[in-house]
Amino acid sequence: MVSVKAIEARNITKIYKPSPVANKDICISVEKGEIFGFLGSNGAGKTTFIRQITTELLPTSGEIFVEGFNVVSEPEKVRPLIGVAPQEYGLYGHLTGREMLRFFAILKKVKIVKEMVNKSLQACDLQQYSNTRIERLSSGLRRRTLLALAIIGEPEILILDEPTVGLDPVSKRSIWEYLLSYKQAGKTIFLTTHDMYEADQLCDRLAIIHHGEIIAKGNPSTLKSFVRGKIKIVINQRVNLPVLEKFGEILRLKEDKTILIISQRDSIPNVVHILVNNDIIDFSINDTSLEEAFIHLTGEMFNA
Repeated sequence: MVSVKAIEARNITKIYKPSPVANKDICISVEKGEIFGFLGSNGAGKTTFIRQITTELLPTSGEIFVEGFNVVSEPEKVRPLIGVAPQEYGLYGHLTGREMLRFFAILKKVKIVKEMVNKSLQACDLQQYSNTRIERLSSGLRRRTLLALAIIGEPEILILDEPTVGLDPVSKRSIWEYLLSYKQAGKTIFLTTHDMYEADQLCDRLAIIHHGEIIAKGNPSTLKSFVRGKIKIVINQRVNLPVLEKFGEILRLKEDKTILIISQRDSIPNVVHILVNNDIIDFSINDTSLEEAFIHLTGEMFNA
């Protein structure tokens, strides 16, 4: 017997006429009880895909199933199963956080409303701000309020678009701990993120989307294997030394950093010699990471 997936997309294409294709032939399956990450630069098609899962947008072609229910023909069965935290704010500024949560709990027909509201506030560390009007909250607190809305009623599947963007490190760690506990309770989480460390720490499996198409899938270790065994030399300035190209692949991160990916450890002394002879001494030598794998696969910087 074939097990039902938490989320399954079959050949999803979304076209915004007359604009280019936003999603092209996307096929992914998300297992129940896992955290699945969706990585891609701005404009890659992540949010468009999420909006189709949540029944907000109709696919141009293809099918999406949530717990076996078709998002197009059975949206009324899909919506109670999911909790959504969008990237853009959709909050009522004149309400307090507690009022907003209570309103959503009633809309979702959550039982024991007061208990669930308190539980969501505590999970997102919002108790002390619960009676403050949302329009007076900082951007980070608004992000946490969006997550609190998503988890109200403890839905089977959380769909989170950049859930920790704008949060301080302590708040971010708190959210990570909550998401991991949510997974341990048998729930499923589908998230997009610009934080490669976050993806590496949280996600069981990942898909990388580039110009609307999936170009790689697997667990973090699998994706890092594209550059595994290689060494990265991180130079804390922009470097233009063509001689380095014979040692490996040069990746430029914004304007203040250059990374050289080399496959031969015995090349390190030669590279260091060249750098020092050009008065470049601010650099480090490390193993490769998920970020380098992303850049290697897409050919571009992962822009936050």
